[in-house]
Amino acid sequence: MRSLKFYFDEIMDESIIHTMSTKSFLRYVEEFDEIPTRFRIEYLLSLSKMYEKEYRELKALNKNYNRLLQSVSRAASVGDLARIHADLNEVTADIFLRSGSIAEVHQRCTSYRDKLTFRIIALTSQQMRAEHGNPRGAFAWIRMGSTGRDEQTLYTDQDNLLVYKNKRDEPYYRAFAARMVTNLATIGFARCRGNIMPTNDKWFGTLDEWKVKLHDYIVGSDNLIDLIVLSDAKYSGGNAALAKQFLEETHTVMKMYQASFKAIAKATLLMPIALTIFKGFKTEKKGEYKDMLNVKYKGWLPLIMLTLLFSLENDIWETNTIKRIKALEKLKVFEPDFAEGLMASYNILTGYKLMAQIDFLKGKTTSLTYYINPFKLEKREQNRLKQALSTVEKFQRLASSSYNINEDAL
Repeated sequence: MRSLKFYFDEIMDESIIHTMSTKSFLRYVEEFDEIPTRFRIEYLLSLSKMYEKEYRELKALNKNYNRLLQSVSRAASVGDLARIHADLNEVTADIFLRSGSIAEVHQRCTSYRDKLTFRIIALTSQQMRAEHGNPRGAFAWIRMGSTGRDEQTLYTDQDNLLVYKNKRDEPYYRAFAARMVTNLATIGFARCRGNIMPTNDKWFGTLDEWKVKLHDYIVGSDNLIDLIVLSDAKYSGGNAALAKQFLEETHTVMKMYQASFKAIAKATLLMPIALTIFKGFKTEKKGEYKDMLNVKYKGWLPLIMLTLLFSLENDIWETNTIKRIKALEKLKVFEPDFAEGLMASYNILTGYKLMAQIDFLKGKTTSLTYYINPFKLEKREQNRLKQALSTVEKFQRLASSSYNINEDAL
């Protein structure tokens, strides 16, 4: 008896099949297997029509996305950029709901946020020149976090620093940094709750000042979070040569302090995973989030951190999580099956993060918390989530073994 996959391969246009997410395909496989043979052709025809409609809608969404993307460089004001950003978020959310592709969301969001940042830098520079003239020396705008990893999603905040060349330009660039933070917030880049912004002295300085700061961050035990944030640094505007100097200095300093890696390992092993010892879901017992788990902090974040840890240890300066995992597999640090499991877990956990962001952006929730109720998921989805969380637990055990950290040391 022919399988559903055979019919899809033989009958349906490849471009239509491409719009199907793995999740929906598996659901249709189950339905197909239960349909009596005499009704299967009718089922396939209706399915084909549905996906042809879906494909047309995706094509229209993509056309709108490209139109909006091209309009970024022509935007004449901060207000224009705010409207474009909101529209791009909405279109990308609609595309994700149809395609289910995490990689596509990352690519699209990172692409338009990069363009938005470059444009807001240009507009802010124009404002500054009109009021204060030109600075003596160059500057570079550096972004960190999900932008640095090329893993932007539908909600973003500001994780930025500023490095500049000439100390005499300090008043100018302090004013520039303040205006950038305000302008970014206006167009939809939320202010960082951790204050990782160049209006904070910690994230502002000349290249020489940054060289001192970098050593302080890595030597000081209280600066572990700063080290982790800096590991994802990426050029995002201004003088590219100055940014390259800064990034090279960052990498050099990190290599000098191997002891910092064990500190990162200890911190990551302390992060709880949302599974019980018997592999059930570990949820909140009371309060507003009773029977819910935080998919970001008790699954996704430990995976990101552990991947960073092994990358630093093995001198991998790629910032993207999936590319880091592939590089570690290539170096034989990870077995192929384990690497595949990590990438699958990343996509599953990121998918739940994205759904939470969509609910927030569409007004279905009043705050962005990343809490989900796993007991309301279909059984298949529960099993996928458990497998993802179990893989992260296995990752923690690997780190514990690799760094000779036992429970007594935590």
